[in-house]
Amino acid sequence: MSMSQTSYFLFLFLIILSTTANIEDDFHDDIELTSDMPNVCSKVETRTVTKLVPCLKSYDHLVKVWSHNCSNGRRICPIYEHRTEYYRSEQTVTKEVNATIYHCCLGWTRLIHDYGCPIGKNSFVSDKKY
Repeated sequence: MSMSQTSYFLFLFLIILSTTANIEDDFHDDIELTSDMPNVCSKVETRTVTKLVPCLKSYDHLVKVWSHNCSNGRRICPIYEHRTEYYRSEQTVTKEVNATIYHCCLGWTRLIHDYGCPIGKNSFVSDKKY
């Protein structure tokens, strides 16, 4: 394969890659419906939201400690003490949240990039007779 063929295929690959990237980006460019748009209705839905919240937890355990106050006559002896250790963790918290969802009112629809819901059930009916 010559250098010109390699550069041609590379150029073709980059064009295809940029074209597919633009198609994916167009999906997210749609106008989000709001309450002030024509023929837009709203409903309130209750949704369950789960979050991880940071918290501080603890646990107790026994630790072997060498002591100089021995009752058996030795100079040094082991005793066990309770210790509390603290650590950071996450706790799952579930909460019910009301969310307002906007959608086209009954009998109305929209296309991508339409402002509101301009297409009614009878929008395409014409008085002209062909």
